[in-house]
Amino acid sequence: MKLQLEDWLHHALCKGLKVETIKKELCWECPVQFECLWMALKKDDRISDHPMFMRGGLTAGKREEIWFFKNRDLKDSFDMCVVEIARSRHASERKQKVSRIRKSY
Repeated sequence: MKLQLEDWLHHALCKGLKVETIKKELCWECPVQFECLWMALKKDDRISDHPMFMRGGLTAGKREEIWFFKNRDLKDSFDMCVVEIARSRHASERKQKVSRIRKSY
């Protein structure tokens, strides 16, 4: 089933949560992560430039950094954000794995 663009928010795991409580790990598990990211880039919906406003797995500050680095090109910015999310997720998983190995000694 393909979601209508305006329907994606109803499926978000963060629906009803306070902005400041949303963590990137919640975004990583969200079924509409990339719809959220696309809309965040397209509409630039930061709240009072809150630097930690998480959308799609990236903070507003990181999205803005990528947006300007990619010369405000929506598609290029989105693609780079997806790569950054994958990098961040991999780094987090690696860190957890190292932590578990250290605890086992």
